[in-house]
Amino acid sequence: LFFDIHVLPINNPPIFTLLDNTTATVESTNGSTRFTERLASGIAADAFGREAHQKLLFRIELDAKGREMFTEEGQPKMRIAGAEAWIEFENAEFQFGVTDGYVVLQDDGGVERGGTDETRFPLKIQVCPVNQAPGF
Repeated sequence: LFFDIHVLPINNPPIFTLLDNTTATVESTNGSTRFTERLASGIAADAFGREAHQKLLFRIELDAKGREMFTEEGQPKMRIAGAEAWIEFENAEFQFGVTDGYVVLQDDGGVERGGTDETRFPLKIQVCPVNQAPGF
């Protein structure tokens, strides 16, 4: 009696480290400001080095109120460069406040057989106004 046993792989989640300061504070003087800051490091398709062929994509998830804080072209996004990533955004004119959301890193490995294709961390973006001199 013989048996064939096939061990099928499952997708491991991608990994990254969100840097200690997960609050991006912008002080805007003219009502609208472009912002770029390094936000993540240690980016890899998995913790074991077996899924380096997978494509990775960051996304920022915000609620509707949070999306209104930014220009249409300046919605928060992540730019990957090697094993690091930068957050970029432009706040809408005279839109200030705090929004909570998530930084999500997703790979293209799928979720078959119980695999995991994303990792997420909470994110807070705070846009503060600068005190303007009164006009007469």
